[in-house]
Amino acid sequence: MKVFIAGDNYFQPRVIIPKLQEILKDYPFEISFDGIQLPFPVDHIALSDDYVIPSGMAWDQNMDEDYATQGVREYYGRNDTLKGMLTDCDILIIHGAALPASIIDEAKQLKLICCMR
Repeated sequence: MKVFIAGDNYFQPRVIIPKLQEILKDYPFEISFDGIQLPFPVDHIALSDDYVIPSGMAWDQNMDEDYATQGVREYYGRNDTLKGMLTDCDILIIHGAALPASIIDEAKQLKLICCMR
């Protein structure tokens, strides 16, 4: 079984993975862990002078991609950050990444998504 953690500076995989390994050490089958730590929060996000944030964390205007068609809102990064990383993943623990349908569709073994919010 493979567990993938998509974290950030609030929820760091390098901290969480050893804790999960300790908790699950006696589990009856092998569990492997992998992850990515994204750079959030950041000190600032560079915006052009004409960039408009409609409310809260809605960063989906003026992006190169059409985020609405991918079902992603309120995310400042790229929709494809996890592309190719979940193909052999059974469990995804996510905090700091967009998870559009296209990424879920390529994760054929995925059985569980845990959102750390």
